[in-house]
Order: sequence, then structure tokens, then C-alpha cells
Amino acid sequence: MYRTLPLRSLDDCPVPDELFRNNILDPQDARLTQHLTRKDFDYWLRQLLHDKSPGDDEITYDMWQEAPAEMKDALYQVVSQVIQKGKIPTSWEGAITILIPKKVGEEKILESIRPICLMNTAAKIVTSVWAK
Repeated sequence: MYRTLPLRSLDDCPVPDELFRNNILDPQDARLTQHLTRKDFDYWLRQLLHDKSPGDDEITYDMWQEAPAEMKDALYQVVSQVIQKGKIPTSWEGAITILIPKKVGEEKILESIRPICLMNTAAKIVTSVWAK
């Protein structure tokens, strides 16, 4: 027997509602394509949480924070281009969803399962900049 779960609002979504048009990001909104200064980028990089799981690229926030200057420069260039053009590379579009049981022994009970969505960390950096 299948159960339909109640739809939940996206009140916790960090991206402001006004950036969406017909439930997708509005590419015409200037906030999505504004210039990202290197100072702001370095600030966002320092704010990333430690010990977070990466997406399928297997690059963690800790790795970006500890990366050599050349790698941080390359990431800044890519993130800046994505923000200015408003287009995320197709390799960043996917995500991995892992279902984690809340309690041992309740792995087959739907209400005891917590989904975790793993995205490439570079994509998460872009969306966090958009959210602010």
C-alpha cells in the first residue's frame, strides 16, 4: 500500500521567493547576475560549514577552504561566470538523494526516513550567494 505524503511548504528555502517566476529562478532578475567581488567570494568561502558531505564530485567545503590559491582563483572565476551568465554547468545540475533512517531498526518505516540531498559544493556556493 502506498501513502501520499503531505506537501510541505518551502518556507525553509534560503532563496527569496521573489527570485522565482513560475516556480523557477527568474534569469532576468539582476540579483542573480550581479558581479561577485573577490572579497565577497572569499567571505562566502570562509562561511562554509565544516564536515559536510559533498556531491558526486567528492569535493568537500573543507577541501575548497584549504585549497591552494590557484584552485581558489579557478573556483572564483567559474562561480563568477555562473553568477553573471545565470547558467549553471550541466555537471552541477544533478544531486544525489540518500535516505537515512532516523532510528536503527526502523529502516522500512517511511516516517522514520530522512532524505539527504547531496549537491556539488561549487553549485551550493553559487546558490548560497544567490540566497543572500
